[in-house]
Amino acid sequence: MKIHNKRLMASVAMGAAAVMAFTACGNGGTDGDSASRGFEDCDDDPNNCNFDPNATGDKEIVWVIDGDWSGWSEVHSETMNNYTRQAIQPVFPTVGFWLPDGSWEHNPHVLTQEPHLVSEEPLTVEYNLNPEGGWGDGTPFSADDFIYNWYAWSGDSDLCNEQCQPRTTVYGSNVADIEEVDENTVHVVYRDGYLTPEWKYAVVLTNPAHLAEQYGFEDWKSDPVAMGESLENFAGTVPEYSAGPYRITDGVIGDYIMLEPNEEWTGDGPLAQSIRIESMDDPESIVTEIRQGSVHGASMGRYDPEVIQTLESAQEVNFALTGGSAWRHFTLNVQNEFLRDEALRHAVLTVIDVQHVIDRTIGLTFEAAEPKTNHVFRNDNDNYHVDYVAQAGHGSGDTAAAREILEDAGYTWEDDQLLTPDGVEVALEYRVPSTGADAQTTAELVQQYLIDLGVDASISTYAVEDFSRTLDNAEFDIINFQWTGSPEFANNPSAQWRSDSTSNYGQLDSSAVDELVDSIFETADMDEAAARANAAVEAVVAEAYVLPQSDSPELLVINENLVNVRQNTQTNLNTFYNIHEWGWSSE
Repeated sequence: MKIHNKRLMASVAMGAAAVMAFTACGNGGTDGDSASRGFEDCDDDPNNCNFDPNATGDKEIVWVIDGDWSGWSEVHSETMNNYTRQAIQPVFPTVGFWLPDGSWEHNPHVLTQEPHLVSEEPLTVEYNLNPEGGWGDGTPFSADDFIYNWYAWSGDSDLCNEQCQPRTTVYGSNVADIEEVDENTVHVVYRDGYLTPEWKYAVVLTNPAHLAEQYGFEDWKSDPVAMGESLENFAGTVPEYSAGPYRITDGVIGDYIMLEPNEEWTGDGPLAQSIRIESMDDPESIVTEIRQGSVHGASMGRYDPEVIQTLESAQEVNFALTGGSAWRHFTLNVQNEFLRDEALRHAVLTVIDVQHVIDRTIGLTFEAAEPKTNHVFRNDNDNYHVDYVAQAGHGSGDTAAAREILEDAGYTWEDDQLLTPDGVEVALEYRVPSTGADAQTTAELVQQYLIDLGVDASISTYAVEDFSRTLDNAEFDIINFQWTGSPEFANNPSAQWRSDSTSNYGQLDSSAVDELVDSIFETADMDEAAARANAAVEAVVAEAYVLPQSDSPELLVINENLVNVRQNTQTNLNTFYNIHEWGWSSE
């Protein structure tokens, strides 16, 4: 089996309750009318389409992840990415799942019932552990596992040193205590004043505390250095535990994983007796190998239009092109010497023509693609979506309006070169991944918009393996990438925009925005939290920091005989949410 190991795209996840990831933008479509073969019933029955009740699991399934993963940790900002989450899903202690229809169910292997609220003052949530469930080695879940997870996410140097590197501290920093009520009942007690309507979905388990001790970190609970070293060890060690339907028998970071059933799994299935997960980098190669039968399926966040044309004539495969959980956006580095000026930022976001970008890229495969007009809520969210973006004129491509903004702020032009009020020529650099046709087209379009504004605009590429570093070090003036997520929303504004967040890649520093995102965690009422999230969106638009582009697509391609596999665009787990059901057609 030939394995392609050059990477087309990197991605990193963030958010404590809502696992939200970022990815570099390559090729693709966006939310809208879907193209498919073999998945026609998914519109009417998204939870059960492509279903065969008599499916078999005796033949190995080879599945491709269209990117790599850089570790085995859900926590670390450097190792956690969208692909990491998929890679560890078969063994991960998930407390619940988002289903394709947007409903949420608890994981019966971990919990006997859904988490439930004990108190709002302080916020206290009860978890009833399944006494038959556990870590796949005869060890049941315990309160220590909850405590280990709390320390890992805390951001508190008294609990875990800098080696923990949590990608967000929204959950961990707000936990006050973990209480073992009885052998199989655990309470998570939050600090006074902290509230969230999404308490049910918190990530309260990640790694097994007993295994940390077996690895030689017996003092993790009392020594923050030992705690940090233990988490670093988990990040670099192929999981020997399993709280999911499969166990990993062999694997190499960013390359491949071999799975076999976890005999201690208490949920349904698993059906397939052997699954191999591989990392491959090129959509055309992936489709070719699926057609040849050496690979059996993949869900891809990028592709060229030619791939769709190939699939339409390839009767040996089924495919579905549907709106995904990701959304693309332009982020400005507000600490750049020129972009520190709010007026210039407004002009830049105004002169970018989002509809034109869509028409030249993802719109080529999805006619219904449209500009996204809220940073938190999708355009089709009738309950909470408010269009703040178009109201501000951002994404309109209105060069005259952008020039007027600059003129009012004291900017001038000399031979069509934009000058600051101090007479300095304005120059900006757009960063783009070295591969991906849509990414390159987007970069060239933005460059032309900026040139029309009088900006000395350049394009600089980065190697795909350097994507995380490019964001972490804010090595850009303007960049386009995408976040992926779930129906949860409360944590995202804090993670993306708070001044001290490690995921605030454009370095926005606004006390007003900080106050607004913090206020989201002062109510347990969903409607009120949504209103506060929208207030934060409005403030971010006023800062001219991030310009949403559009929702992004997912292209699912499978062997025509592979069943019980379907898109789940409610979560970045996508097809992996029900990996225990995957199998082969009985017909």
